[in-house]
Amino acid sequence: MRGLYRYLGICVAVAFAWGCVATDVSASVVTSQQELDPSIEAFLHLYVQAVKERDVEAVANMHKDPVTWTDFTGSFIMSRAELKVMLEQMYFYITEIYDVYVKDVTATLEGDIAVVRFTGGQDQYNSALQQRVATEWSVEWTLERIDGRWYIAKSSSGM
Repeated sequence: MRGLYRYLGICVAVAFAWGCVATDVSASVVTSQQELDPSIEAFLHLYVQAVKERDVEAVANMHKDPVTWTDFTGSFIMSRAELKVMLEQMYFYITEIYDVYVKDVTATLEGDIAVVRFTGGQDQYNSALQQRVATEWSVEWTLERIDGRWYIAKSSSGM
């Protein structure tokens, strides 16, 4: 139940921050302020596609198990199973995603650790609000490369 209240709190904050009916937003793209490591750029493209398709399994599997998740409601350490539950609750209300994008990406890479910062955006239909809404938020990920594959180890976002 805590997850549902947390999600509803997110919906209220997002609705307040969005506060508008969406108009056309940019295509599902990844734009960066610097040349990105190709594997990080590919990871971002996969993430955008998985979110746009509302693919809970794919999004959750892009996260390390467990993952540290920080948003305006606090900081949590969640297993993939808990993350899947949170995403399923979110997608109960977000019934359609029209577009997802990542822009203004910067990344620092040191060995198998990368810190990636970007602005994320989404255009979606929110059934709780009964309207199409769009938002942007700032994101910072710490990625860890394990067996040649990137995983989100820490995710921090704000509006």
